Amino acid sequence: YLSVHFDILSRSHRGHSIKTDEDVRTFLLQEAGLGIVPFQAFGLSEDTGWMRFSIGAVSLQAIEEGLQRAEAALRQLD
Repeated sequence: YLSVHFDILSRSHRGHSIKTDEDVRTFLLQEAGLGIVPFQAFGLSEDTGWMRFSIGAVSLQAIEEGLQRAEAALRQLD
């Protein structure tokens, strides 16, 4: 597993504000094709931008491609 912090709360994409970890999760799923789990699933109560990636059954090439898609998606934010 990888723990990743996305410091994008209060940013926006195509007129939609990213206010919660669920918004971060949805944005990265829709724009980068990445399935991630917000830390709230593990007991954290507040929205912090911390997410968990599961990479145990994924090739290094797939990880690199996913990170490139995430970077491209993040560059779209206002």
